[in-house]
Formats: sequence, structure tokens, C-alpha cells
Amino acid sequence: MSILHILHGLPGSGKSTLARSLQPQYRAIILAHDEWMLRLYGCNPPAEHFADYSTRIDAAHWALACQLLGQGIDVIWDYGVWTRSARARMLARAQVLGVEALFYDCQCDPAEADARVLRRNVDARGQVLDVDQPALDLFRSLYEPIAEDEGLQVMVA
Repeated sequence: MSILHILHGLPGSGKSTLARSLQPQYRAIILAHDEWMLRLYGCNPPAEHFADYSTRIDAAHWALACQLLGQGIDVIWDYGVWTRSARARMLARAQVLGVEALFYDCQCDPAEADARVLRRNVDARGQVLDVDQPALDLFRSLYEPIAEDEGLQVMVA
């Protein structure tokens, strides 16, 4: 049975690093939201279009994930799934396909996570999504930790 590996955590928490470490172990395909946002819309897409762009990438990635999982290939969903509703949607998607859903809870000290992102902006300018401090603050305000009553199979990263 194929596995949908779902990474949970804020920017800078180590999701992409974990994805790269899981990939050879499971011979999985990584579907990374930020990489595709960068490829399709650049390092600083307009805020007023970001939600629409994100929805488009999610739809394309989910279509590809369904094909891969249906062929017995594991998928690593490198998105963050910050909210309870996003996690419920991913669990329901996996259940419809009849695949296992493993959630990886990537935790990091908030100050360290922010510092990583801001450092990455400078070190890899133009090669990563440019995420500034106001965006990090917004993301943190939307973030909901995983709760026991969600019924998720959680691996601590």
C-alpha cells in the first residue's frame, strides 16, 4: 500500500529538509508547494493572487498524487497543512484513495524558524519564495497545532 506522507509545520520548521531525507527511504515523489509557486509565479508573487495560485498548484499536485499513489508510489506532501481543516481534507483524500496517511509534525523554535527563512531569503535570493517577517507573522496567526482528537497518525520529526 502506498503512503501519503504529509508534512506539518510553519516555514523554517524543517519540512523540506525532512522531505529530502524521507524521499530515498520510501522511494517517494516530493510535491512541494513552494517550489512550484516559485517555478510558475516567481519568487515574489503578488499577495492578491497568492491564494488563487496556491489553489491551482494544490489541484495540479493532487491530480498527480492520485496517479502516483494509485501506482503504488509514495508521495511526500510538502505543504505545511497549518490548519485543522487542511489536515482533515488531506486525511479524507487519503481515505478516498485507500492509502495510508502519515503526518509529520515539524516543530522548531519560532525565532529560529523565522531566522532560517529570513537567512534563506538572502542566501538564495531569487531561488526561493521571498517570505518577509509580516508574512511569517500572518502564517503564525493562521497556524493550528495538531490535536489528539484529529485522529491522525503522527510522526514527530
